[in-house]
Amino acid sequence: DYRLEFRLRTAEGSWKWILSLGKIVERDDGGKPLRMLGTHTDITQRKQADSAAQELAQMKASQAAASRNKAMTEYLGRIRGKIKGNLVLPPDIRGNPEAIFDVVQLPSGEILSVKLKKSSGHAAYDNAVERAILKSSPLPKPEQGDLFSRRLELKFRPLEE
Repeated sequence: DYRLEFRLRTAEGSWKWILSLGKIVERDDGGKPLRMLGTHTDITQRKQADSAAQELAQMKASQAAASRNKAMTEYLGRIRGKIKGNLVLPPDIRGNPEAIFDVVQLPSGEILSVKLKKSSGHAAYDNAVERAILKSSPLPKPEQGDLFSRRLELKFRPLEE
């Protein structure tokens, strides 16, 4: 038995998808094939429908991912906004250093722990951000429950909105 899908150029110059099926129907005493039957079927419309369905699925997946990313950005923005509202910047900070914190929270938004992952190089700024994070408990909840993450990585810069 064999099965093969391939493209075939027509006399007019267009391309068609062909499904070729075949089977050996008679053999000699030694097992050598004597006769074979098969068909060629135009499957161009099926291939086009499969391709369109695949493109649609990819487009839907892309839209869903974009929607999820937007919702996650808004969720993290609400968290950062609440924390920034509680942040008291030290007066002697220079430049725009970045501090990165790992925050562990409960589904209620209550903060369990805050850990400095990457220092900004300015201890007073790092401490001020950590105090602001702790003061912001409970953190805002996501509008979509599936966006909740127990662990968050939050980045802060003093000159960032």
